[in-house]
Amino acid sequence: RRGGLLLTGAIFLGAWGLVALSLALSTARAVGPLPSCDLGDVYTVPRGYDDWSVTLVDRLLRVEADYVPPDLVHVSEANIAGGGYVRAVAIDDLRAMAEAAAANGTPIGIWSAYRSYDEQTQIFNGYANQFGFDDAITYSQVPGHSEHQLGVGVDFMTAGGGNPLPGDWGATPAGAWMRENSWKFGWVNSYPLGEGGALWNDAACFHYEPWHYRYLGREIAAAVHESGLTIREYLWMNHTMVDPVTGSPLPTPTPLPTPT
Repeated sequence: RRGGLLLTGAIFLGAWGLVALSLALSTARAVGPLPSCDLGDVYTVPRGYDDWSVTLVDRLLRVEADYVPPDLVHVSEANIAGGGYVRAVAIDDLRAMAEAAAANGTPIGIWSAYRSYDEQTQIFNGYANQFGFDDAITYSQVPGHSEHQLGVGVDFMTAGGGNPLPGDWGATPAGAWMRENSWKFGWVNSYPLGEGGALWNDAACFHYEPWHYRYLGREIAAAVHESGLTIREYLWMNHTMVDPVTGSPLPTPTPLPTPT
């Protein structure tokens, strides 16, 4: 998720492949408590393009390699600094949030938006090659498991401020404004601090990323905010239909897309 080097797929296919082989790709119905943070490779349900607000991807759940949102538009349509693409369903609220942040004197921009499966592979392999697989999986999702591929995951920055990754962007004026106000516009931080301010969040199964937000739409974002849960917890409890233990195939609740 932080950018990376263009490398071969050896690390991903080698280290991750061992994990993937242990779990059959399957679609199933969600039951039981929130899964552990163990790595897995199970197709999430629902994952149709119209299910953008409730599709859960994490260390266990994924979408297909050829999942490409059909309505990607350039972020310039939201009059926000930065580049890249997001789904058209998010543009109006992205524009409204950018305008509100600027009016507050804490303008925001976009550091990284939509990423394809291949782009995520390059990024993940870059980190795994440089720092090792076990380290990389704590702050970079393996391909197919990233919210960026959904077209609704965005790494924000301070407009004109450059890379938000060094230090705690959440402590900057723009980062603090986002933390308090983003949900009003349908955006929720995917990977907040863990219990007691820990950098690792057990519920989100990911390292603290104050710059990474996901668009859920205003209704679901408000519900997540009110619940006090992470996006992962909320979607698992209310929308996800996967059994990570049995992997029993069941009909999906909505028609799956034909990727374009």
